[in-house]
Amino acid sequence: MIFKTLLSLFRGALKGHQLCFIERNVKLGRNVFIGFGCVLRTGTLIGDDCSFGHLTVIERDVKIGNRVSFHAQCHITQGTIVEDDVFVAPFYLGTNTKNIDHGRNLNPPIEAPIIKRAARIGAGVIIAPGVIIGENAFIGAGSLVTKNVPAREIWFGRPASKRGEVCDGEILW
Repeated sequence: MIFKTLLSLFRGALKGHQLCFIERNVKLGRNVFIGFGCVLRTGTLIGDDCSFGHLTVIERDVKIGNRVSFHAQCHITQGTIVEDDVFVAPFYLGTNTKNIDHGRNLNPPIEAPIIKRAARIGAGVIIAPGVIIGENAFIGAGSLVTKNVPAREIWFGRPASKRGEVCDGEILW
């Protein structure tokens, strides 16, 4: 019943599993797939032709462009911006603050990651607060990204560092 109500609210934009949780003030583009157990928090904006694998969590005020794919069990932290044509493999984790304020009322600033157009992120990648992943960049599996990654560069490791450049044949124009 709840899923049928969601389908009518999003006018057919939503395709996915019945057991997902979508808060108020979420805007979905056309042809969006939401997998089993996903959570979409308030203020989320998702473009057209996107997919989110099972158990992915999208926190508040996230903006996601068109033709974006997040595989299973990803955590997209509050305030993240993801541009068009981005691919993210399973177990991605974005972080948005350098201070853990639990029980301290510090109110640290939110410094969410920005993932630029056509970037590709491997499985198990962690991105530190405020990091920008450049256009057409590639981040290797298991990396811990603590610095901005320029466009068209290949980075991997813990901490990640430049290991090469994306060849012309791999670039989305």
